[in-house]
Amino acid sequence: MPHHTNAPDEQPVGPRVSAPGERAVGVGNNDGTIISGDVTTNVVRRGVSIGWLILLFALLLLIAGTYPAWKSLFVASSGSGNRVVQPDLLRTPRMGIEAWQNNSRAQMSSAKEANGDRVVDVTLKREPFTLRFPHITGDQGLKINASVDASHFTLEDGNKPMGPPFCNGCSYAANDYFDGKLVLGRGANYFRGTRVTEHSKEQDEIYVSGVFSDSDNKDSSLQEVPDELFLTCWIDRNGDGTYQLGEFEFMRLTFVK
Repeated sequence: MPHHTNAPDEQPVGPRVSAPGERAVGVGNNDGTIISGDVTTNVVRRGVSIGWLILLFALLLLIAGTYPAWKSLFVASSGSGNRVVQPDLLRTPRMGIEAWQNNSRAQMSSAKEANGDRVVDVTLKREPFTLRFPHITGDQGLKINASVDASHFTLEDGNKPMGPPFCNGCSYAANDYFDGKLVLGRGANYFRGTRVTEHSKEQDEIYVSGVFSDSDNKDSSLQEVPDELFLTCWIDRNGDGTYQLGEFEFMRLTFVK
């Protein structure tokens, strides 16, 4: 069989890269199909397609990241239809209380009840949690009434504590160091000094692992508490013995599996 040898001026046939703007022509390996097109146009079109895909992916991430906030803006947690829910909160609006669990902020939102009360809803797992609040100084102390209903959500701006849960003598007797059990009943859990832990220069905290029922003298873990607990909180910051709007808060803790 004769062997073909390239002439001195003949260039060998082989792959060639087309310059931008040049028509690219190629031959398919299998069926001899001719593939042609403008190289610059093909590159630009491919780049535009990838750009749209990146933009779509970014939008999906944005929607997924903000889903809890816009969901809580439109969806009320009660089926009664008479509660308006605000977007998620980092802390309670009046006292700046934060709820943490497993090193993460708990889901928190503010709802206006049918009777006009502003209640902060907190969703928690049935596990220990931490309440953080602005650093307590001087003679200030955080008082918390814990109950199985909202019967103590009665504090009003300008009123004085004439009865439970925050009247004189209404605080529960307690150890020097908090044992993690909130007392349920008509009185107040009192937190200051050694009964709080310094979280930072700006915040103190308490660690809650269960409850103690004042009525039946029984300890319960958070696995055993009702689905909802109601906390009425007060710090008499200016020491005038009067409720001020920035000093008290109503919180509803909802425990989920």
